[in-house]
Amino acid sequence: MTELDKIISKIIEGRNKLSRLAYNDPRYDRIEEKLHDIEDIFLDKFGSRLERVIFQVYQKYKIPSEMLSPLAYIAKSYVSQGKNEDETENYTIASLDVALSVDDDTFLVLVPNPTRLLLYKNGKSQEVWNSLKD
Repeated sequence: MTELDKIISKIIEGRNKLSRLAYNDPRYDRIEEKLHDIEDIFLDKFGSRLERVIFQVYQKYKIPSEMLSPLAYIAKSYVSQGKNEDETENYTIASLDVALSVDDDTFLVLVPNPTRLLLYKNGKSQEVWNSLKD
């Protein structure tokens, strides 16, 4: 598991925890604060690299919307589909409702293990970038 996979997985775990808690839960603020710290580290270490990758995807697939921070492409919640061969979690998004819409019926999502960008268009997904092939 790469450092990028580890940090995205930590963000996913934090977002999944928050999605299961009510705002008035006493744990909510503590978990949210830890999540923001992890997100800051993610942007410091990988933000520039992922911005370049996302920019290239926007150019190649002619995505008309404005490009956002790499954090925006990490969905609000994920579900595990079990373990990969290397014992890392095999995540997928819970639904397109939790993903970033970049155009009509088009969504772009970062998924870890290995880190890749998936483009969902008209309900079908396509891997448009993979960190292992970069």
